[in-house]
Amino acid sequence: MEQSQCSLYDRLKAYGKQPRYPFHMPGHKLGRGMDNDIFSMDITEITGFDNLHQAQGIIREAEQAYANAVGAKETFFLINGASCGLIGALLTLCWDGDEVVVGRNCHKSVWDGLVLSGAVPHFILPERAAGLDVFGQVDPQRLDEQLNQYPNAKGVLITSPTFEGVVSDIAAIADVVHRHGMLLVVDEAHGAHFSFCEGFPQSAVKLGADIVVQSAHKTLAAPTQTALLHVASDRVDVDRLRRSLRMTQSTSPSYVFLAYLDRCRMVMEKMDTQPYWQKLQQVRQELSALQHMSLFSDDAGCGYDVAKLVLTSPNWDMKVVAETMRDEFGVEMEFAMPTHICYMTSPFDADEGFEALIRGLKAIDSRPMPRRKTEEGFSAYPAPKTVLSPRQAAGKELREVPLDKAVGEIAGQAIIPYPPGIPLVFPGEELTEEIVRHIEQMVRYHGNVLGIRFDPLAKISIIRYDNGER
Repeated sequence: MEQSQCSLYDRLKAYGKQPRYPFHMPGHKLGRGMDNDIFSMDITEITGFDNLHQAQGIIREAEQAYANAVGAKETFFLINGASCGLIGALLTLCWDGDEVVVGRNCHKSVWDGLVLSGAVPHFILPERAAGLDVFGQVDPQRLDEQLNQYPNAKGVLITSPTFEGVVSDIAAIADVVHRHGMLLVVDEAHGAHFSFCEGFPQSAVKLGADIVVQSAHKTLAAPTQTALLHVASDRVDVDRLRRSLRMTQSTSPSYVFLAYLDRCRMVMEKMDTQPYWQKLQQVRQELSALQHMSLFSDDAGCGYDVAKLVLTSPNWDMKVVAETMRDEFGVEMEFAMPTHICYMTSPFDADEGFEALIRGLKAIDSRPMPRRKTEEGFSAYPAPKTVLSPRQAAGKELREVPLDKAVGEIAGQAIIPYPPGIPLVFPGEELTEEIVRHIEQMVRYHGNVLGIRFDPLAKISIIRYDNGER
């Protein structure tokens, strides 16, 4: 009998040995910000090591040390990613039939939280970012107007910074939300470094948010799946939040994850991040000299996350640029679309990586590159009509139809280009002709779209209605 192979293990080991530089998460950059003594710390809840689900000892001390470091009232370590923190926050704010206002550019895990809580969402569309047709900031005035329409909403959940680094005016938004007697949850998954790195925008923890969820692994020296939930005000029912997190976290939490969250805080408190900030300024200055590509930035007075190196072009196919950077120069991106590429940096990036990035982009900039088809420009996501609440939609029976036959139907699954994991359509929303065209476009040019199955044509799940129910 042939010996079985550890295909995932072997491929990961081989990948780590390749001459390729990772401008993508996690922030430890293939171990550059870590030590290697991992498995000796892989224990369970033995005497003296506390219990994450009722932390009163060493885990509680570590969480409080992190809270003190970032200015939070309380911090909860998350070992199921920022996703479980966002779900836990929604379970704390809302229950069956409660209303909540949500930024349309929310992560897919927010929908899971809406299903589990039974809350009814009202979506707010952020502005379009200047210079790139993606979601930008949430406008405080527009939010104020929307909250006037939904006075019974329990709270507001927005994303800042966005995947492309756009930061909203959290202080102004918090003022609006609190004047309406609601709570503000900020998905700051991509901004864990804000609390420690000089020069960057301030964290929402210090700007008036009530709950802030950060993903430590995205930009700090922490393993994938580690995250943090910060309680930043006295408005939060912490006991209910603690109960909610018990439902969303594993009952077998990894002590390796917990240990590295504690170590991450210690490392960042001791680290001089000024050289990192200066290096980013230098890199951005060098890349600003490119002729055919330009660096995206969107700052309306509340800052921009310069750690995100997002490159755009008016006519080049940027997916081809990303593939060339990977294949010829060994530089891997976080994500690429025909219109732009994102290279994610962290305080643990090495000079060799930045040098390879600059060298490769300058070399490509001097060549002729394939042009992007005119129809490959992506507009900010449409705003579908909600027919069923997330809870209602999640309980319905589904059937599959070809994508081009789905106009007028109700989506049965979320349609999510990944990355960045922002749903185009939520279950329970109507599939108009415009939205179906938008999905078809994403399928053609994005590639990885969750919720679309090929058999061999693109198929989509819709909600089954019988006996003339609709």
